[in-house]
Amino acid sequence: MENIFKAVSGLTDTVKKEVYTEALQDAVCTVEFTKVNGDDRIMDCTLQNVKLPEIKGTGTVKPLPSDLLRVFDVEVGGWRTITLSKVKSFIKN
Repeated sequence: MENIFKAVSGLTDTVKKEVYTEALQDAVCTVEFTKVNGDDRIMDCTLQNVKLPEIKGTGTVKPLPSDLLRVFDVEVGGWRTITLSKVKSFIKN
């Protein structure tokens, strides 16, 4: 397990997003963050193609601002969005 959070400390949101995305495409990661409502959450998530559901609809995804990261929650089986400034820990499993 590798805690990527420490490695990206002090970097811009754009660079953090790239590093986190690369880790998520390679493995399931455990992310601890504060939700918009103030609750803390720990989530196992990924962007690995083999674990993602089939995309329905147009197949296009709206781009997000650089401070937001869209991930697939493997426990719930749904898409979630994380605010990068609210991440407390990001562990690549």
